[in-house]
Amino acid sequence: MLLPAVLHPDIVEFLRKDVESNLQKKVWECIKKLKQQKFDGGLRVKKLKGINKRVWEARINSASRLIFTYNKSSQPETGKMQVYLVIQDICVDHDDVSRRAKARNKSPDSEWLETEEVEVVLETSDFKNPDNYADGNNQYSAAEKTKIDIVEALELELNSDLKDDELLGNIQWRVLESETEWQKAIIEQNTDLPLKLTAEEYELARLSGNLLLNGSAGTGKTTVALYRMLQKREYNNSGKRLYIAYNHLLVNNAEEQFYKIVADSELEKAENNQISQIIFEFKNLQELCLEILSSYHQEYYVQNKVNYQVFSEMYKAHPRKKQYSTSLVWEEIRSTIKGKQLSITEYILSEKAYEEISKNSMTCLEERHRREIYKIATWYQKKLQKEKLYDEIDLVRQVLKLIENNHSENYSEKYDLIVCDEVQDFTEIQLELLFKLVNPNGNLFFAGDSYQMISPSGFQWEKLKDKFYPHRKVDRQTLKFNFRSVGSLVNLANKLLKLRSRYLGEPKGNYSTTNSSKGQLARTISADYQTLIKTLKETSLYPGDAILVRQESEKEKIRAELNSSFVFTIEEIKGLEFDTVFLVEFFQPTKKLWGKVIRGGLLKEKEKPAFQLELNLLYVAITRASRILNIWESQLSALWQEPEFQGLFQSIIPELVRSDRVNPSSETWRKQGEYYLKAGFYQQAKECFTKSGDLTLEKQAQAKLLIQKQAYDEAAKIFVELREWQEAALLFEKLKKWQEAAKCWVKIGEKQRQKICEAYNLEVNLKWLAAAKKWEELENFANSKRCKMNIPEKKAEYQAIQFEEKKQWIKAAYEYDLAKIPQKAALCRAKEFENKKQWEKAITQYQIAGMEEKAKKCRLRGVNELHKQGLIKLQKRDNTGAIENYNRAIILDPNNHQFYKNKGIAMAQLGNLKAAIANFHKALKLEPKDLQNYHNLGATYAELGKLNQAINLFSQALKFNPQDSQIYHNLGVVHFKAGDPQGAIADYDRAIKFNPTKIEAYYNRGIARRSLGDRQGAIDDFTTLLKLNPQVVDAYTQRGAVKFDMKDIKGAIADFNEAIKLNPKHPEAIYNRAVVRRLMR
Repeated sequence: MLLPAVLHPDIVEFLRKDVESNLQKKVWECIKKLKQQKFDGGLRVKKLKGINKRVWEARINSASRLIFTYNKSSQPETGKMQVYLVIQDICVDHDDVSRRAKARNKSPDSEWLETEEVEVVLETSDFKNPDNYADGNNQYSAAEKTKIDIVEALELELNSDLKDDELLGNIQWRVLESETEWQKAIIEQNTDLPLKLTAEEYELARLSGNLLLNGSAGTGKTTVALYRMLQKREYNNSGKRLYIAYNHLLVNNAEEQFYKIVADSELEKAENNQISQIIFEFKNLQELCLEILSSYHQEYYVQNKVNYQVFSEMYKAHPRKKQYSTSLVWEEIRSTIKGKQLSITEYILSEKAYEEISKNSMTCLEERHRREIYKIATWYQKKLQKEKLYDEIDLVRQVLKLIENNHSENYSEKYDLIVCDEVQDFTEIQLELLFKLVNPNGNLFFAGDSYQMISPSGFQWEKLKDKFYPHRKVDRQTLKFNFRSVGSLVNLANKLLKLRSRYLGEPKGNYSTTNSSKGQLARTISADYQTLIKTLKETSLYPGDAILVRQESEKEKIRAELNSSFVFTIEEIKGLEFDTVFLVEFFQPTKKLWGKVIRGGLLKEKEKPAFQLELNLLYVAITRASRILNIWESQLSALWQEPEFQGLFQSIIPELVRSDRVNPSSETWRKQGEYYLKAGFYQQAKECFTKSGDLTLEKQAQAKLLIQKQAYDEAAKIFVELREWQEAALLFEKLKKWQEAAKCWVKIGEKQRQKICEAYNLEVNLKWLAAAKKWEELENFANSKRCKMNIPEKKAEYQAIQFEEKKQWIKAAYEYDLAKIPQKAALCRAKEFENKKQWEKAITQYQIAGMEEKAKKCRLRGVNELHKQGLIKLQKRDNTGAIENYNRAIILDPNNHQFYKNKGIAMAQLGNLKAAIANFHKALKLEPKDLQNYHNLGATYAELGKLNQAINLFSQALKFNPQDSQIYHNLGVVHFKAGDPQGAIADYDRAIKFNPTKIEAYYNRGIARRSLGDRQGAIDDFTTLLKLNPQVVDAYTQRGAVKFDMKDIKGAIADFNEAIKLNPKHPEAIYNRAVVRRLMR
């Protein structure tokens, strides 16, 4: 049977450092044989005092020993108990096992290895004599072999009633299954050995769908979350998976753990074909928002961010600072006034909405206090907007706005899986964002601990569960085992939760458990404030120490007394962990409330939320300690005497606080400084780096601390000194010291940012045109325009362009005049005049604009339009209007004979014959071959009685067209008018010859023939005419008159009747018929 093996993480690190010897190879060969139960080297089995476990030693070589045990633990996959080979330590000398091993670091969990040896169960001869040890050539005696088999059989025995898992604890055991894993993790060191999961963790990690995972501090929620990230799901979407937490340290640790441990897990192996296609992202909420906004070209710089520390500096100047604590105001604003406002268009709740929500919050503020805090929130939000700052809620709201504007269902940056750790730290609007960022068929995994919730928002699992319905289903599970703190502190935290249930009448929850009873009990110290200060001054605070107090005034006081920043309020250090915690005078601020509860008094409903918050604060304070908890009170609270806490404390005197402490090294201070630096606690980081002697890191922390205090100038100078050019440049930009910023960007080759700063510097120096050109080089035309708007001419030009876009030409022209661009002004006026058909003005403006071609086209368009309108007016007998049109047309085109001819027609129709003749002559001069003009001019002369001129003109026209029927007809009319009917008849004959259907010629010839007494000839002409057109009324009238002359009375009446039939009101026909009828009587 091949035994599964696990290694202590310290051993992994120890072996990785030993790269020069062949120890790595020898250790693997030793473990391999032990796993196969074929070990043939030196063995020793002992019992240690107070330890109910056999400790085995296997000879690696003559100078090294492997310390191991056989432990029962559940298999992750099945939950069944299994015997594990547990590698506890490596000794690289000949000392006995009680001596501290070199591979294992000193900790509460390693102390048992140093206890006294009480019995040697077995020892082989080659173990006793290491100098005679030979690799691979050792043989056990028969007696040794028998004894080994007996002891091994006892170790491998599994009782059916065995329930305790011996590997549960605060050690993250590494699983070793194959030589390949050993090669990658120990030799090549490009990965780590996977974690040993509990069956509970494995089962939860394998669950599909949406999950809510509740667990108290240290129960392994993050481990389950990371394994869940590797689960394969048929999402068929982006393949993106997101781990997100509020705390930056938690995200960093989770990502490091994921890629070093989880990446080689069993879950990955099972899904290896798909895992390479998945994108894993680890972000805190701020990073996520900033990246999304940046992808849409919305930049938010970290120097402008307001967090708790920055708010604390801002709030110091507020007149209500002494009345309301920073933590209370900050959390009310963050979690409620801003965090519960889900609208993307409003920054804070209305005062009425805040009042309604506050009634059910944990703070239970009186109405007057709520009003004051709401005023502070309003002051704060206005300050953010005025100074162009932002906080975490503003970022989330901006991302939600962006998603909404891009239509949530079409937003492309969504995730198949979102794993949210420590969900109780998130506000409602932040949770809203996570629901928006998951794909419709993706999954959400929320892990958290409601007992660590110290925000007044009142996080509840049920409310979170409700957000899934009706579109998503969700499961809810609880983790119970605590891996992080030592067993004694876990027990204390559990007992506090049980006490909470009794005090509040709540159902008993699922408390975390631990197999470890190791570690010091929580310590109570009954001593006054002066003794505390004296004691800690004498010993000073160590890197992993933290003093926790309830009020900011106490924090500042103790910090000043101890000259140390390692003093915190409980609210501000949630998410941090410390080796040693001093919890000082916890109950003092709410002594009456606690006293009432401890005495058995019943709480009023309005008191319960405040007491719940008290319990949560105490729980958070206790669980911040990973090793030692010192409860320091001038008079110990009666709470610690409650039956739930019996046996969980040891009382010590102040002098013993430091009895077991080792002075920290520079490296220890540096590591703790880096821890604080990552967490954003820059004052504490600076103190650590100062004590470590690392001046560079000290300056970095100092600079970031100055940023928190909004002392940007000082911070920038430090960054310059550190040659951290980007940080310096960003601060100089914030200070609007553009020239200094540009110099910093040059140092790191950021030419684009350099030019931006140079452009702003030009603006500062009022060199607007140069700045505008610089912005144009950067293709930032909006800023270029903004700069030009500061130059009157350019401002006028931009406004002119805007008016042009709106086709408001006269306004645009006015602005172009102001901009001193006369050509564009003229062009705009030209367009306005052209639209209004003021052609002359339009042409003039086009010419001023230097646009001759446009002027030519405008002239042509104007001429055509005026000519067209003139013809329409002539047809409508609007002669005055026609004359106006042709006068304007003549201005535009003075050589167009048509315009003079048509103008003459209009003049003639108005009776202004002389003017008409003048225009006809002008037209003939421009176009001598225009026959129509000869007609018009001849007719006008005839109208004036100037018959000879008329005859002369018609005769001239015949030279151009001797066969023109109309000219002959006109000549006939003039001859007849001149008293020459015979000449007229000759002209009419020619007119009919060239146009046999010309009815006017037949009619007029008939008249002429009648005048000469040729009555039959006249009748023939009128009859021919009527054959051509039976509708000519005057032809019937004239023929009737001739018939009357010829005494053809009936014929005359018949013609008159026909005329009247066609025109019942024809006066001449009616009169002639009446005369004939009277004569017939």
